[in-house]
Amino acid sequence: MALYDAVVDRFHKQIAELPEAPQCRFVGGAYESLLRYCSAAQRRAPLELCANDVPDQGVFLAWVEAHREALLQITATAMRASPRNGRGFVEAWLRDAMPRFLPDNETLVLDVENPLTTLRQMATIIASSDA
Repeated sequence: MALYDAVVDRFHKQIAELPEAPQCRFVGGAYESLLRYCSAAQRRAPLELCANDVPDQGVFLAWVEAHREALLQITATAMRASPRNGRGFVEAWLRDAMPRFLPDNETLVLDVENPLTTLRQMATIIASSDA
């Protein structure tokens, strides 16, 4: 119990020494966040966001790496089509990527109400196929 009390005491002392930080608030939603994620200095494809949603991340990320050039080309095209609209960006990306990367035996309908659902479904299909 003495160890616990010492840790708690040290924790409270460290918190008290932290400098004041300005309050930051993000304005936007999941789609704007995804647009920023993809447009960072190191370009990324929206599909990469779904790596934690698939059963075998290693296989999925290897697939992404093998197709990186084409994925980033689609990302750049979608950004030009919808530079300030996160939802439009995801929709444009999916419209181009689905016919190119889904296996022939898979069909996926773009959910225009929530394109992130379609993005996750696409990631799951790719991760579980031999595409």
